[in-house]
Amino acid sequence: MKKDRKQLKNQMKPAGQEECFHGNDLFAVATPVWFQSSGKVNPEWLSICREERDQTTNLLEQVISFRNLQKAYKQVRSNGGSAGVDKMSVQDFGDWFAEHYQDLQMELQQEVYEPQAVKGIQIPKPKGGFRQLGIPTVKDRVVQQAIGQVLQPIFDPKFSPNSYGFRPKRNAHQALRQACKFVKLGKTKAVDLDLAKFFDEVNHQRLMWLLSTRIGDKQLLRLILKILKTDILTDGL
Repeated sequence: MKKDRKQLKNQMKPAGQEECFHGNDLFAVATPVWFQSSGKVNPEWLSICREERDQTTNLLEQVISFRNLQKAYKQVRSNGGSAGVDKMSVQDFGDWFAEHYQDLQMELQQEVYEPQAVKGIQIPKPKGGFRQLGIPTVKDRVVQQAIGQVLQPIFDPKFSPNSYGFRPKRNAHQALRQACKFVKLGKTKAVDLDLAKFFDEVNHQRLMWLLSTRIGDKQLLRLILKILKTDILTDGL
């Protein structure tokens, strides 16, 4: 326990996680207090993390299973969207996948899979200016979707019950009903904000630390980090 606590503290110091994560609302629902009043890491939290890591040492096998990859492709196909830098359409990838899905599995298993650059495009904002969107290749979108399908059941239950965006079985209508309940309780002030370039500036070190507290599969963690480091190609450069 002492060794784990020391190791965890060392991991947190570079990015200042002790301050950033203390009382984090997104994880407070299903997670005990991470730090005791003395400032030491809560041993109960460490124990829970260790148990979850022990149960998640073979997640990559789930990610690359044919059923999971096939499900991921069907989701990407239903989402639509244009091709990435390789100019392979969703339909073309489907034809390739039918013949070469084992090649993709092998790439991921042997850690030779390399995500291609993300195609950056500018779209106009309603109030002026432009927002940059990134379009990964269809192949990379399928891999990312396959990873998300495995991680979502692990992390989603830990999120705040008041979070409705981009979560399964949650939508804007539910958020509106909750807002109406708050109004009836006399809470009549709301804050509307949009964090500039939020996804462009996510702290990858902090994100990987959070994932590593619950995920014991080092191969999967390395794959996620590789995806996070993918370059964005803009104006052909």
